[in-house]
Amino acid sequence: MSAEPTSSATETRVGDGGAAPSFVRKACLALHGLLGLLFLYRLADIARRAEVLATDFVVFFTGWSLIVRGQGSTLYDVEAQRRMQQAIVHPFAFRDGLIAFLTPPHAALLLSPLGALDVQVAFYVWTAVQLGLLIVLARGLLRLCAVEDPLDRALVVMATLAFWPTFYTLYIGQLSILLALAFMQTFNALAAGHPRRAACWLVVLSFKPQLLPFPLLLLLAWRQYGVLLWTTLFGLMAVGVSSLFLGVTIWAKYLHHLGQLEAFFGDGVPRFMMNVRGAVACLAAMAGGDGDRVATGVAWLAFAGALPLAYVLWRRAARVVRGPVGRKTGAGAFDLPFAQATALALFFSPHLFMQDTLSWVVPLALFYRRQGRSAAVARFALCWPTVFAISVVVDNADPRRAIFNGALALIVALVGWLLWASRLVGAARV
Repeated sequence: MSAEPTSSATETRVGDGGAAPSFVRKACLALHGLLGLLFLYRLADIARRAEVLATDFVVFFTGWSLIVRGQGSTLYDVEAQRRMQQAIVHPFAFRDGLIAFLTPPHAALLLSPLGALDVQVAFYVWTAVQLGLLIVLARGLLRLCAVEDPLDRALVVMATLAFWPTFYTLYIGQLSILLALAFMQTFNALAAGHPRRAACWLVVLSFKPQLLPFPLLLLLAWRQYGVLLWTTLFGLMAVGVSSLFLGVTIWAKYLHHLGQLEAFFGDGVPRFMMNVRGAVACLAAMAGGDGDRVATGVAWLAFAGALPLAYVLWRRAARVVRGPVGRKTGAGAFDLPFAQATALALFFSPHLFMQDTLSWVVPLALFYRRQGRSAAVARFALCWPTVFAISVVVDNADPRRAIFNGALALIVALVGWLLWASRLVGAARV
């Protein structure tokens, strides 16, 4: 389903004279390879049933099991989830007896056939699916980065495989590889001028609906009404089909119980989130305040404030290009706005954890593609997964992690860097 985006004829590719020096790229490749081997060794742990029962996959399996057993109408009932989950993990148990299932109804219905299998078998099937998606993602990132040099191609692939969230997503059975693929394929479809394909991938992105506002706002700012219309149509179809199978009130129940269910989210408190909410929670905790409560309020205010500012920024950029994004004159100009939309969606999302930061590969790839002769940008994009992994190791070894998160600090720095770099690169290119 991937489509290679059209780009401006004047774009400079990575591998031109501005590419990072060979020894830097080889050093990055060696570090990524070492990390990849370490992650592969750790993945062997999930061969044990006890390890599988301690992962996030059990949360998804709880919802899917309710659906395949004809209890879909109780999908967001706390007690129904608790009974089902305790039966799945017996004789083990989660803290408070439940880690809540919060996935929207259409996503739950789509993946529910896995609930008919044994939980360990279902985990292995889902892992195999994820590995296939990871291959598609890596191949797509190669096209997105538009690299031809063999060393650069190896770097892009290994930077993706050695990114800590890639390993963590596979380890706990999350959906984050699919979501990163949805971001990438949305861009590809838009750049190729395929509004219906873009709309399909936006519906996939709605599996975590908190990621949608900024990409949709970007489309509105760029007057991509066709894409928005198809997204609305496909979204309504998804709502209709899920309501048909799970009950006409299932979406109302989902919205009504979200707040209650979030309280049963294990370690899913704000200070563990890789976004603005997590940053504020850490700062408030360091100051001795109620970090989680402060962070929730500040995060929603920041989210509301960032939306109109982003719209103004993208409207100004859109005035340079007229017509569909897929036109040759417009595809290159759309790289930076889409990278910004992805970065802002991740940073200002009210609910985002470590595994979800895998989607950062998309804005990093877009900046890598657009970096021209700025070798510093290329080196940063390729080294960032290694620096991120090191920070995670340090965090896990530091008992102060509850109030300071080095990986999150890197996320904050990355957001600032991307916005600063987009101003410089955009001024030179658009």
